[in-house]
Amino acid sequence: METIDSGFESFSPYKSKCVECKHFNNTNFNCVAFPEVIPDRFLSGDAVHDSVVEGQQGKIIVTPVS
Repeated sequence: METIDSGFESFSPYKSKCVECKHFNNTNFNCVAFPEVIPDRFLSGDAVHDSVVEGQQGKIIVTPVS
C-alpha cells in the first residue's frame, strides 16, 4: 500500500470512485477500509477498490451511496 501524502494531492474527484462510496470521508481522505488514508491508486482513480486488498481493514469495498 503506497501513500505519498495525506490524500489531497492525489485525489481526483472526477476519476476516483471513492466519491461515490458511502464510506468515503472527503475531509480526511479516509474510509472504513483505510482509516489512516486511502491509497493513492484509489484516490487518483488509477484503480477501483472493488475487491478486498492487502492492508485494508475488514472486507469493505466501494459501496455506492443510496
